[in-house]
Amino acid sequence: MAKSPPKKQPRLDEATLTTPASVGSGASQTQSVRVDEIEQKAAWSDSPTLPFPTGLPMEHEYLGQDFYVRSCYSKYYKYVMRWLDRPSTAVVTVTGTPGIGKSIFCAYFLQRFSFEDKEATIIT
Repeated sequence: MAKSPPKKQPRLDEATLTTPASVGSGASQTQSVRVDEIEQKAAWSDSPTLPFPTGLPMEHEYLGQDFYVRSCYSKYYKYVMRWLDRPSTAVVTVTGTPGIGKSIFCAYFLQRFSFEDKEATIIT
């Protein structure tokens, strides 16, 4: 049996977010949100939390609406980008102890990368 091709996911800066009213009632209403670029750019350095992108495929569903942005994420983002900018690097793997926050860092990384490079295609 042939599998159908995967559905195209929205860009992370165009992700569909669940509205707060629908979360409490268990309803499946969603609202499309496009974050203003100026506000989002400030959010990378100013905000302790960011909305979790629903367009991000995860092995285990993330049940929160926002995620905590650790102070080290910006440093790690730049570190991974330096590795990816090297011609000899094709892949970067983030490893760590279970529960340390690798998946949340991935959400942060892909959301920020999608914002900074609008032309990039992200395949996860």
